[in-house]
Amino acid sequence: MLAARPSQIDTWLNLLPNAAYLYDFGMLPTEQRPVIYSFLPVAPYNTQFAAYIASLVSGGFADSAMGLFNVALLCAGAMLLARTLAGRAATPPWWACAAGLLLAVPLNPGFVPRVFFSAYGEASLSVTALFAVWLAVEAIDDLADGIAWPRGIAALALVLAAMVNIKQSGIGLVLPVGVSMLVLAVVHPRIPRRRAVAVTVAALIPAVLLYLIWRRFALASFVVGELKPRPFSEWNIALLPQIFLSILRTMVEKATFFLCMAAVLAAWVPRLRRDPWSREGVLFGMIFGVIVLFNGFLVFTYIAHFAPDMAADAHSYYRYNSQLSLLVMLGLIVALRPVVAGWITRLGPRARYLAPASVVLILVLPFAIAGQLRFDLETPQKQLWDIGHRAARYFKPGDKVALLVPGDAYDGVGSMLRGVILFTPPRQPGLDFRTETTADTAALDRVAAAGYRLALVSCTQAGFAGAPANVAANPA
Repeated sequence: MLAARPSQIDTWLNLLPNAAYLYDFGMLPTEQRPVIYSFLPVAPYNTQFAAYIASLVSGGFADSAMGLFNVALLCAGAMLLARTLAGRAATPPWWACAAGLLLAVPLNPGFVPRVFFSAYGEASLSVTALFAVWLAVEAIDDLADGIAWPRGIAALALVLAAMVNIKQSGIGLVLPVGVSMLVLAVVHPRIPRRRAVAVTVAALIPAVLLYLIWRRFALASFVVGELKPRPFSEWNIALLPQIFLSILRTMVEKATFFLCMAAVLAAWVPRLRRDPWSREGVLFGMIFGVIVLFNGFLVFTYIAHFAPDMAADAHSYYRYNSQLSLLVMLGLIVALRPVVAGWITRLGPRARYLAPASVVLILVLPFAIAGQLRFDLETPQKQLWDIGHRAARYFKPGDKVALLVPGDAYDGVGSMLRGVILFTPPRQPGLDFRTETTADTAALDRVAAAGYRLALVSCTQAGFAGAPANVAANPA
């Protein structure tokens, strides 16, 4: 993955432009500061800060840093799964490390390479949710043992603060973690209620303050800077039946993931009856609460946030739920560990081959599935990289460039061409782009009248500007 390059539309539309702005100007954007080529200029910046630090260390803009940072975070999540598999807090053995990586990445039904190994926030949120729940369970255990201030409460507060500013929906995970922790601690028979409330509030304060500070900055910096709720009169309440139908359709299409989630939710029932306040009982209670509350948050966003067509389609429901995937894997590990241990015991002497087999598998598997992991090499990624780099030779800082991308209604091709030219070496910053979704004489006349003397066409039509058909062209 070290050679992976930026990919996916949201990377080009806002994630990479925001990170490049930090590197170029050393400050956050506002309407009074230099122009930023971003659809969401004041979306949360935590992963962009990681790219900024990497750029300072490397001495040049690290355009792949956010994707590689997610790879590293997934390895950290795999280590926690490995410790759970091994049943100890100390350094886990090699077989557990290998199995943890297998469960966090290829065997994780919520893992999608183009989402988790790109600059998107899903991997970051998935890992922080995993650690937040783990630390919350430890805090509840400490409170039940009579420890007034749990040892991991500062770590939990920092994880929640990191989570809330990964992407705008981060608050939708922070609050479910906090509410689930508060409910379990308050109803716990061995924890004083005042202490439960005080500790939970202390864990949430940094995240809530950071959220409010960032909201104030976003509102003060740009008139249109973040996704905003719709007016109450435009809420999609009447679309609820369609929303739930689309959610059900997604669950059927991604049955493996949602069946695993259902199994983890069901695993709390026997523990609730037998010993709800054991460590495992509290863990499953936390997972149950986070899953249910987060899905409630998603339904609310479809009602209050999304345009009607996207709401009715339950836009990206599976991708958003993938933020819970490592929690689902944690629940499956805890639920199935006794069963698997019994099965291994019955294998007898043959069980000794399982440990080296897991290590060999995790070393070999990346090569076997390299085509899936390196999604940045899929068509038309390589072609657009080549077009962007070739076209960049014709431009100089300050040029006004018309980008003609016929049929590109969702700005997938246009955003990548702009991004390749502006943010990847050799960079050509400071260009003024205007994008048109047609490539004909009328489009050239419009951009020329607006002062754009250079035009890059992603795919020409027959007879256009004297260029051959079906090629990328740069008429001046």
